[in-house]
Amino acid sequence: MIITIQTYGAFRKFGTMIELDIPSGVTIGMIKQKLLLRLGSAEQELVRVSVLASSTEILADDVLYQDGQKLAILPPVCGG
Repeated sequence: MIITIQTYGAFRKFGTMIELDIPSGVTIGMIKQKLLLRLGSAEQELVRVSVLASSTEILADDVLYQDGQKLAILPPVCGG
């Protein structure tokens, strides 16, 4: 299945969204690994410190992706 991940912050250099082809029954951590393969090893640290979120919550890596769930990747934010 094709999923769309909304991008923010440092991920915007890849566009406003990234599409991935994933099998059913994958975890959020598996989606992050697939995203890393798509973006390349230069983005490894950024993907590692970022989180995937649904429209209502941050999702742990061991959570199963629900078909049709909206996802966004959120990089770390700093400021004052």
